[in-house]
Amino acid sequence: MKRILSAIATLCIGAGLVLTTGGTASAATPACTSYAGFDAGGTNTVWVPVAPTFNTSCHLQRGYANSGVKQLQWSMNSCYGESLVADGIFGSATEAALKRVQTRIGVTSDGVYGPYTRDRMLHEGTWKGQCFRFNGPGGY
Repeated sequence: MKRILSAIATLCIGAGLVLTTGGTASAATPACTSYAGFDAGGTNTVWVPVAPTFNTSCHLQRGYANSGVKQLQWSMNSCYGESLVADGIFGSATEAALKRVQTRIGVTSDGVYGPYTRDRMLHEGTWKGQCFRFNGPGGY
């Protein structure tokens, strides 16, 4: 009888964890840790944060520190007129800037970079002043 009750309790706890998990970008995607260039047509390149497998369906959020964050900061500075220090640290200034960008592009302003933000925002190109959209998997 104890084994049955223990099994039921385990199932209930497991089900509770599944049912209470939020639907944020961070729950469904790996962390972006770097960035990579992708063809933007002609001789143009668009630079986008990526996961270790070069997967662009990744997320960035407050507390992260890596070159993927730095690329996001460069894109927000170049394409949206933000004045972030591109230090690769996702702190309060980067979060606030991302929320402003998300509001401008019409996505949920949660301060988390994920596939939907990726697809709607402009990303820095190779040359100064170039900004491009990048539509990848898992977004719009």
